[in-house]
Amino acid sequence: MRECNKSGDQSILEKLKIEKEEIKMAAEIMDELTADEKEYQQYLAREKFLMDEISKKRYAEIKRKELEDKVKEVNEKLMDSNAKLEESETKIKQSEAKIKQSEVKIKQSEEKLKESEEKAKESEEKVVKLIKELLKAGVSHEIISINTGLSNDEINKIKDELEKI
Repeated sequence: MRECNKSGDQSILEKLKIEKEEIKMAAEIMDELTADEKEYQQYLAREKFLMDEISKKRYAEIKRKELEDKVKEVNEKLMDSNAKLEESETKIKQSEAKIKQSEVKIKQSEEKLKESEEKAKESEEKVVKLIKELLKAGVSHEIISINTGLSNDEINKIKDELEKI
């Protein structure tokens, strides 16, 4: 009502009061409120308080939404991390299984190597025994060397061992 008086639009307001019942009621309420400056100031304060509360609620809703989005993002990252962790654990288990398989194969190879070494030693002992028997029988070094592939020095060593016995 004060604004109408200041700008000179009081006549427009009077016409609207006549035409519309709602405007008439609102104008009467405003007249009552503006009649008492203290009540008017209280009304403005209440109105400001209500607007502030609405703003606070909207701001809180915006912040809540932002936090929900951040929580969702963190949860997604956590799920991705968990998936990667599980994948890594699976790879580790696979690697451990391969290591165990390799260890078994190494053990088997070592056993085969040991068996081969034992067979080679037995064969060598048999060759040495055969050479000793040939030497006892008087077979020449040359014939023994040709048939066994041993050098004269190696044959002489075997002969020396035979003589020590």
